[in-house]
Amino acid sequence: MYCFFGDLSGFQNIVRNLPLDQQEARINQWIELVESAARRCEIINVKLISDSIVATTGETPAELEKLIKFSRILLEEGLRLKLPLCGAISQGEVKWTEHIVFGKAVIDAYQLASNQNWLGISFQYAFKIPTALYKIDNIIVYPTPLKKGLIGLAPVVCWEIPSTELLMKSTLGDGLTRPDEFMEWHYADKIHNTAIFSLYLKAIKKIEKETEERIDVSKFHGMSPLMIVENVLNSSKLEITKPS
Repeated sequence: MYCFFGDLSGFQNIVRNLPLDQQEARINQWIELVESAARRCEIINVKLISDSIVATTGETPAELEKLIKFSRILLEEGLRLKLPLCGAISQGEVKWTEHIVFGKAVIDAYQLASNQNWLGISFQYAFKIPTALYKIDNIIVYPTPLKKGLIGLAPVVCWEIPSTELLMKSTLGDGLTRPDEFMEWHYADKIHNTAIFSLYLKAIKKIEKETEERIDVSKFHGMSPLMIVENVLNSSKLEITKPS
């Protein structure tokens, strides 16, 4: 099976910072978002566990596309509702029962999602993506930002990321933070990593437009996302349209 695990960022703060009736309103927003996304993507196996979600599909390209679309909706529409998300997609055994869902793929997705340090969705490093799914508005290879561990490349889900200003505003207030709260660096790092991913996507799109050549996004181009952004800002001609 393909398995998606997602986790709301800041859910504990919502519970701590809001009175019970407002907590319930925010949780209902989360439930409605997940149920709506599942219906639109025809995802049948979905389970909410507090602020976490598990969803699985069969192992065909069409089923994987459903899961990618599902995860993108959760990212984009969740952020508009101030329900920021981080998640992961894995592949392997999953067992659904009346009371519980479990399996190696669930653990793998959970561990990767928990270690990520951005708002986004990454696949396992060894995940094989059908070539046709690699597109700048769908899936690309990228160094997933992690809290700890080695730097490595993996497929990640592309999504419409707002400006850094809107990104910050969408992750503040409504229980995610208190009015008098000082921001900590772990929060800033998460926002910065998400904004850098957005700049990398915009840089690749700009190069494609100017060169009129399709870039092979199944490969990562450069030593750092910022290197690509820097070169585009400096109007440098890049060799990334001719991947080795």
